[in-house]
Amino acid sequence: VAGFKTGIKATREFVYSGPYSDLVNSVGKVVSNSIAALLNVKAASINIEYILFPLLGGLSVAAIMAIQGNNLGPGVQGIVKEIDDGKRIDLGKYGSKTAAAVATLGSGVSLGPEGPAVELGAGMSRIISEALKMPKEVSHVMISAGCAAGVAAGFNAPLSAIVFALEIVQPSVVANEDSRGTIRAAAPSVFVAASLSAIACDLLLGGGETFEVQKDLIRMLGENRVLELPV
Repeated sequence: VAGFKTGIKATREFVYSGPYSDLVNSVGKVVSNSIAALLNVKAASINIEYILFPLLGGLSVAAIMAIQGNNLGPGVQGIVKEIDDGKRIDLGKYGSKTAAAVATLGSGVSLGPEGPAVELGAGMSRIISEALKMPKEVSHVMISAGCAAGVAAGFNAPLSAIVFALEIVQPSVVANEDSRGTIRAAAPSVFVAASLSAIACDLLLGGGETFEVQKDLIRMLGENRVLELPV
C-alpha cells in the first residue's frame, strides 16, 4: 500500500506539475483559442485542461484493459471463489489492476482509494497464502487480514480497518460456515495485520495528520461542541 500511495503521488506530480502538464498547457491554449474563435467567446472562459488531465488516466486504463483482454481480475468475492475452486492467482491481472488504479487516482479521475486499497490487501494476502500453500480455511482468514491491512495503511485508521474486516469482509468470506466462530478465529490475525500495516506505512511514508484542520474550523469547534462528534 505504501508503494501504491507513492505511485499515485508520482503520477499526480507527472500529470499536474511535470512534462504532461507543460504539454497540456501548450495544447490547451491552442485549443481554447480555436474554440473561442468559433464560439465568439473569451478564451479564458474555456478550460480544456479539465478534460486533458483526467484523459491521460482514462487512456492509460483503456490501454491496460486492451492488453489484459478487458479483464483485470476478480474482486474480493472473486478471490474467495478462486481459492475455493483451487485456481492460482494471475499475477499479470493483479499487477494490471493495481497499475490501472494508480493511473486513475493519480490523474484526478473521480474515484476513491477505498476499493483499490481493500483489493490490494486481499490480493497480497492471497499471494502469501498461495506461496506458503496454506489450507483453504486459513486463506479465508488471510483475506480478511489483508483487507484490514489495506484499509489501515491506506487511511492510517487501524481501528476502523479491524471493524471493517470483522464486520463486513469476514462474514461474506465464510457465508456458508460458522460466521461467529470464524470471526473469533480471524480477530487476532486481523488485529495484528491492521496494526503492523499502519505502523509500517507510517514509517515508510512519514507521519502527520491525514486531514489538516483549518483555524476557522477550530474556532467553530470552540463555539459549537456538537461539531466534535465523530461522523
